[in-house]
Amino acid sequence: MIFKYENKSEGSTLTETVYMKKHDYLTICPPETNSDQFSVTVGPKSVKLIKFKIDPAGGGGYSLALSFSYSVKLGEDNLL
Repeated sequence: MIFKYENKSEGSTLTETVYMKKHDYLTICPPETNSDQFSVTVGPKSVKLIKFKIDPAGGGGYSLALSFSYSVKLGEDNLL
């Protein structure tokens, strides 16, 4: 399973923290280390992928529950 973050802006930065309240049969892949929570910062014209391995013990299935918080820091090109 993959979380894909794509920032197509010219100057803004996206920051997001995801809280995995439940993640049965899912384990986060390196370089990330904490399956319970992860944070990303995606600069202008950038892409960031967060990968989770699906545990075969679940027969290919998994379940999750999550919440998140995010912010967007506007670049100078977006200021009046």
